[in-house]
Amino acid sequence: MSSSTETAGLKLDQDTAEEKLLDFYVRIMPILMQCERCGIFVASEKDGFVWLKAGTGQRERSIEVEIVENSIVGRVMESGNMIFEDRLDKMPGKHKYFDRQTGFETHDVLCVPVKSLDGNRLLGAVQLLNHVGGGEYHEDEIGFLEDLLEYLAFAMDNPEVKEHTGNAPSAGPWKGIAIAAMIGCALLAIPAALFVLS
Repeated sequence: MSSSTETAGLKLDQDTAEEKLLDFYVRIMPILMQCERCGIFVASEKDGFVWLKAGTGQRERSIEVEIVENSIVGRVMESGNMIFEDRLDKMPGKHKYFDRQTGFETHDVLCVPVKSLDGNRLLGAVQLLNHVGGGEYHEDEIGFLEDLLEYLAFAMDNPEVKEHTGNAPSAGPWKGIAIAAMIGCALLAIPAALFVLS
């Protein structure tokens, strides 16, 4: 087998691993955080856009906005701060456009930045839609989410993801993917354990 064929096969395996891992987080986040949907956004430093990398019921790049636009994820990327907004079904905004596109009605959003491993850059953001039962998230829930996002950053802050987003690499190839995958598998056991103990 030629080296170019081997390289292409390795790249395909890496892309598949990345996609599966992010899809896993999209599936597990609503369970752990008690919400209806989750979206993982990545930022491109090249063109100032943030776009959906993985999301509940959505294909990649089905949502894309400029960071400077007045969208919730754009504001999080611009400020680097977490944002929670509710009663969005009663308010105008960019979310209404995407609600029409996706057929999903957004009532509340918690959007949290995902920071690089060194803490100096914003890699993207995670959005949680429609908190089950309504209302803001408790402090311990926010703390738990921030812990989850630290592990997600291991996966996002690596050269393979940066090849697509334009962010400069700062971590070893796929070391982060492996770590995040192991953490994810452990998290998957949490709902099952709680069910057995209840």
